[in-house]
Amino acid sequence: MGSASPQTGERKAHRGRSPDSEQGRDYLPGGSFADPVAIQSSPFPLPLRGQCRVRTDFPFHPIRQDRGTVMQTGVYALAYHSRVFTICRIFAMSQSTELAAAIAAARAAGDIIRSAYRTQVAVEIKADSSPVTEVDIACEHRIREILSDACPGYGFYGEETGQSDMDSEFVWLVDPLDGTKSFVRGYPFISTQIALMRGDDLVLGVSAAPLFDELAWAEVGQGAWLNNDRLRVSEVADWGQATLSTGNIGSLAASSARWSAFGTLVPQLHRIRGYGDFYHYHLLSAGRIDAVLESDLNILDIAANTVILREAGGVVTDLDGQAIGLDTRSTVAGNAILQPRLLELMQG
Repeated sequence: MGSASPQTGERKAHRGRSPDSEQGRDYLPGGSFADPVAIQSSPFPLPLRGQCRVRTDFPFHPIRQDRGTVMQTGVYALAYHSRVFTICRIFAMSQSTELAAAIAAARAAGDIIRSAYRTQVAVEIKADSSPVTEVDIACEHRIREILSDACPGYGFYGEETGQSDMDSEFVWLVDPLDGTKSFVRGYPFISTQIALMRGDDLVLGVSAAPLFDELAWAEVGQGAWLNNDRLRVSEVADWGQATLSTGNIGSLAASSARWSAFGTLVPQLHRIRGYGDFYHYHLLSAGRIDAVLESDLNILDIAANTVILREAGGVVTDLDGQAIGLDTRSTVAGNAILQPRLLELMQG
């Protein structure tokens, strides 16, 4: 963790431009000016340790009490525009070292994904019959490098490189390219999923979709955000006004009781869609749809968006009503009104 600047207090951080700001340059916490060219070209547009003033006098932080918190006062790139990171104004908030690192890692993976999208890449088939490309592997190595540098000693569970140090207090959960089948076929439902687990609890999530220009993130107790917008689930309380999206539901369809229950629900809905992957969780957390149902996934697919959805006021469990954990294989997600009703229906 970076140490506090010796000049703390000499210059006050401002939102927007400082009264003495230079033309075309944005004022950053700590009294420095951002070079637009450097921001565009830097692989680390968010502060990692030593790159931003750090305070250590905050009250209890939900991730870790003994780590400093990076202050972010309405600066730094939080949206993609082509290959240039745009500085967005966001609400003043505290940002942990872990969150800053996870966002930087997701952005770095996004660079790799965009550069390789719809190009010829090597594809192999894994033992579970799912594809893996050289892009998946390159993204995971880059993510792991950034996270390990920022947070040494943390465990790591990656889709492509597997598990290490899983008995650590903190473990990163990473799917570097969620939607590899989409990537191979050339359609854009592709994202990078990064979550942090402390013990059995998911405490941080970053869901980045570079081809959609969407970056969602949340920390426990800090709210959920999509680019520069605060996320909040809907308050829809009636199935006749609700939109439900499904992902993979093969095993649900194989259960006659659950498939029958699902069939009774469909005619009651305002709309049913199959957005799938990261996209329907972003829509759900933003209040644009109202429920999500999936029966065939793993924890790396859902961990990051679990934190984001909860911080947006939503509820998510598996089909058996259990909390999301390392063994999760299904999700029933929705706003706080509809999720319990959907879960009850699926449980018969």
